[in-house]
Amino acid sequence: MAVWGGGNGAETFGDGALYFPGSDTWKPLSLKGAPTARRLHTLVAAPVGDDEWLFVWGGMNSEEHALNSGAIYSVAHDSWYAMSIMDAPSPRHGHKAMWRDLDNRMVVWGGKNGSVTICSGMKFNPVINIWNRLSQAEIEALQGEDSVCSQHKSEGTNGRKP
Repeated sequence: MAVWGGGNGAETFGDGALYFPGSDTWKPLSLKGAPTARRLHTLVAAPVGDDEWLFVWGGMNSEEHALNSGAIYSVAHDSWYAMSIMDAPSPRHGHKAMWRDLDNRMVVWGGKNGSVTICSGMKFNPVINIWNRLSQAEIEALQGEDSVCSQHKSEGTNGRKP
């Protein structure tokens, strides 16, 4: 299990750890190159070869601003690598993120920026560190799984609702 960031109402955190249930121990994650402190973000774990990568993306900083940045943590190397922000999804918090084994991509979908609901997303290719648009079929599938975005689509708001 992995944790990163979060908040307690007064502070927003910028650290994390791995938990090993077999030994009931925690191992702090390196802070060198780590993403900025954030809450309401996503953390996605994905097996990559003999390693496991953790993707921290989006969220909200201590000034209550939505973020469109993140980083990849290599468990085997105890190292962080910056994720490209070129063509990244718009800043958001409270979004969904998932790893797709089918094409080895992380998908980011939905969320909010302040009080604005976001019904869009992108997919991230970690091997070449780029963001790509989702296909129309992928968008429709994600909208269908997201009751908030489905409602906005039927209201003709193009996926955005204040």
